[in-house]
Order: sequence, then C-alpha cells, then structure tokens
Amino acid sequence: MLKGVSGFFGNIFFHITFKMRYFSVSQKVRIMKKTLILIITIALSASVKAQLANTSWKGNFSIPDRTEMILQFKTDTLLLNYSYGGTLETMSYKINNDTLSLRKLNGQSDCGYSEATYKIEIKDKKLTLSALGDDCVVRVDAWPSEGLEKVEPTSGS
Repeated sequence: MLKGVSGFFGNIFFHITFKMRYFSVSQKVRIMKKTLILIITIALSASVKAQLANTSWKGNFSIPDRTEMILQFKTDTLLLNYSYGGTLETMSYKINNDTLSLRKLNGQSDCGYSEATYKIEIKDKKLTLSALGDDCVVRVDAWPSEGLEKVEPTSGS
C-alpha cells in the first residue's frame, strides 16, 4: 500500500516538475506550495478516516437520561448501540478532513434523514464531536460533551 501511495505522489511530483520548466521561479514556488497543501490535506483526510474506521467509542449520551452508549464506526456505516446490546440508530458517514457527515438510515430517534455535519477531534484516545450543522436538536443535545473514550478490542475479536 505504501509503495503504491509513494508511486502515486512520485508520478504527480514528476509531472509537475517536468511541466514547471516553463514557469518563472515565483510561479514555481506558488505551484509547489499549493501542491504540498493539497497532498497534506489528502493525507490528513485519509488519516482521520483510518483512525475511525472499524473502531468503537463509548460515552454517556443524553437520550434523554444519561445512558452509556457505544458509537461503532464500520467502513461507511455508523451504529449507535446500547452498551448492554441492541442498536438505537444506524447512520451512513463520510469524513472530509476533520468533518464528519452523518445521514440517518434507520433508528428510533425523531431525527429526520437530512445530512448532519460535525467537527472531529481525536486526542489522547478521546473522540469529541462538535456540531457544525444539524437540524436535529435532539441529536446535538445527546452527544457527550466530555467526549467518547476509545473501546480497545479484546484479544478474542
């Protein structure tokens, strides 16, 4: 995988530098800066998605009473599970940079099926989600303000 990624970026770098012989030095500097920013953005976006895919996070959600729940990220599906078993909500998700986009697929909440966006922050094995845009006030108010703790997989799974 790493070899394929480095080959991909190597090809981009080669084509950019080859065609840059027609540009002035200041134009080359601007182009290289923009290219570097693009490459870093793509890498960070992939990094956050990789950090969340196939992970689980637990916390106390207000639904309406404080209830321990597990937020389980699959490849492109997000499950909100009760800690004692059963699923409250199933959502599809996408990640772009530090933004998580959710869309309800099915579940028990009164939330509609419109897209919701949240800012993601992962620090010290703690996931914090801050609403950027969500029409469902119930969902916004339910997220644990103290964040979610990463659930480490057991040796049997």
